[in-house]
Parts: sequence; structure tokens; C-alpha cells
Amino acid sequence: MAFRNSKAVIVGVGNVGATCAYSFVNQLLCEDLVLVDVNK
Repeated sequence: MAFRNSKAVIVGVGNVGATCAYSFVNQLLCEDLVLVDVNK
């Protein structure tokens, strides 16, 4: 399934966010993926 110019933003890169990001990349669900997390 091809998406044209698909973008995704994941806010919070803890266990759930990292798993979602991994799944997005692994399944080629979007072209651009942005991860946003707090700076500790």
C-alpha cells in the first residue's frame, strides 16, 4: 500500500512511542516520521 507524502508525528518516545515508531518504519507506513520527546 503506497501513501503519497504521508507523514507521522509521535509525541513521547517511551516504550509505547518507540514501539509505534519501530512498527511504522518496519511496515513502511509513512515517508516522514518525526519523534518528539522531552529533554531530560
